[in-house]
Amino acid sequence: MTSRSGPAPELGRAGGDGGDGGEARVWTDRRGREHRERARGFTAAEGDVPASRLRGPVERDWEAAGTADERRLVLDDALAGPSPKIAPDPDDPARVLMTWTVRAPRATSVLLEANGLVAFGGADALEMTRLPGTEVWTCTWSVPEDWSASYGFAIWKDESVPPWRAMSGRSARLAAMLAAEPDPRASRTIGSSFGVPRSVASAPSAPAPPWEGLARPRRCGRVHEFAVPLPAPSDPSVLTALPAPTALAASSTEADSRSGDPARSRRAADATGAPSAPPATGAAGAADAPGAAGSGGGCENSEGSESSENSERVWVYEPAHAPAAGPVLILFDGQIWLEQMGIVSVLDALIDSGLLPPVHVAMIDSRDQGEYRAEHVGVPGGHVDLVIDRILPLLRSRFAVSPHGADTIVSGQSYGGIASLWALALADGEIGHAIAQSPSLWRFDVAEALAACPHWLTARILSGTFEGPMLMHARDLARALSGRDVRVTPVSGGHDWAWWSVRLLIELADLLHARPNSRSDVGRES
Repeated sequence: MTSRSGPAPELGRAGGDGGDGGEARVWTDRRGREHRERARGFTAAEGDVPASRLRGPVERDWEAAGTADERRLVLDDALAGPSPKIAPDPDDPARVLMTWTVRAPRATSVLLEANGLVAFGGADALEMTRLPGTEVWTCTWSVPEDWSASYGFAIWKDESVPPWRAMSGRSARLAAMLAAEPDPRASRTIGSSFGVPRSVASAPSAPAPPWEGLARPRRCGRVHEFAVPLPAPSDPSVLTALPAPTALAASSTEADSRSGDPARSRRAADATGAPSAPPATGAAGAADAPGAAGSGGGCENSEGSESSENSERVWVYEPAHAPAAGPVLILFDGQIWLEQMGIVSVLDALIDSGLLPPVHVAMIDSRDQGEYRAEHVGVPGGHVDLVIDRILPLLRSRFAVSPHGADTIVSGQSYGGIASLWALALADGEIGHAIAQSPSLWRFDVAEALAACPHWLTARILSGTFEGPMLMHARDLARALSGRDVRVTPVSGGHDWAWWSVRLLIELADLLHARPNSRSDVGRES
């Protein structure tokens, strides 16, 4: 993969992964075809706003209260129980009212930093209302009955102007998000791309996390960590060369998930590729709260080497008692899935309960959310070539996974979402399925590349109704690929791990349960 023409991009506009300045770049894929970037960022689409701010029940009840005792009851009720409080929207049966209330002593401004809402009205619309004479702040939004979003409270205690008022676009969004604190009354908390814990608000019809209520798993998988050499674009053998086992650093250990974040326990791996320490036995996984922020996984933490200039960290989840020739899932931005989303404990619980068939999962470290990721994820090369040339041969030589594309799935979010589509198009049958969540289709047109490859089977694209033109681009792609198995699912949410983390597991379970027995005829259209 190579690129030419134009400077390196800068971090960009609201909602985007990249920047929007400079000359359009042209990227050359592994087959020698050129792909021109269309943009390096996007803005919210004009049109109907899918949510609206209202004068809510707490504000109305406070104004109606005539005595101090009545007002105290209003506060007690508003601050009791889970947050946000949800009630039917009297003006629209397809919507609900969500009311957030928080006590913030000495605050001069409190902002509800809710994913997707800031794009429709800016930070001003998200500043909460202070109940006169109190330190309590509240706001109410009318949202679709199946909406979900991550959020936090940004509490400003200085007399100066809050940073989200002095900025606009992506800068304001990041300033508010990084200043936001989780809601102590939220029912669910997750991690984020930036390592900041986030609360989750879910309307009644939003899909529940499939792992909720599951018992601790009786059998737990293991995580192996590898330092996988990066393909060299100038090396003509890169397309066929199988990395020698001795060239791959690997280690695996088992420990209780309660021991902490795997990122904090990494050590140098044995250069021979053998486990650097014998695995412990008898560890029990904690599956009662998978997906919590900072959770490193169910039954074990991973240890191993850091990424280097010429290699990338890849973690491989190996399910307990994996069947021969089982399916495999490859995830971009794997460090977020492992370290922020607690995916190992989720997989343990779902597989042990039978909700998910045993599946190996390879997670690729994208290192950061800045320039390195922009240059290696979401482009027709980079980590896509890494998947095809290095990771798939590694998985098929070291683990009990199927050698067929029909049993191989790739998935990602945002840049990772479009990367999964590039992988589908360029793998030439080695990958049969993609689950692309909020793919950054504004950056590249992948229709021609996908149409030119007859070997892939299905593309499942999920895009949020609160993330500007993303859904429109997904539908355009589906129309361009008319006749192929492309499914576009609109999701009531933003560019957000709140629904990505849930919907991926739902789509994966559906795809794997519908999957026929392993077959070698992936190149044939159904």
